[in-house]
Amino acid sequence: MTDLKIEKNVPLDGPRAGKRYTKYPHLHKLLKKMEVGDSIVFPLDNPKQRVQYNREASSFYIIGTTHYKYKMAQRKSSADCNVRFWRVA
Repeated sequence: MTDLKIEKNVPLDGPRAGKRYTKYPHLHKLLKKMEVGDSIVFPLDNPKQRVQYNREASSFYIIGTTHYKYKMAQRKSSADCNVRFWRVA
């Protein structure tokens, strides 16, 4: 067992550790620019793919609703093989 001791009045120096890395910084840029009524299209791999399995599209929706607190709507078009997201509020 090592000997640990408490030290007092030691200044906190250096940059703050633990800054969270975002996997999709371009999605944050898009969401910051979106205004109410704007929409964006994400292509799907095939017409039967569920939106949840397209990581970029599902991340866009989750970031928009949780981080930015936007009200969003989504519609999937099987004919065009894509999904469209709208910012509604």
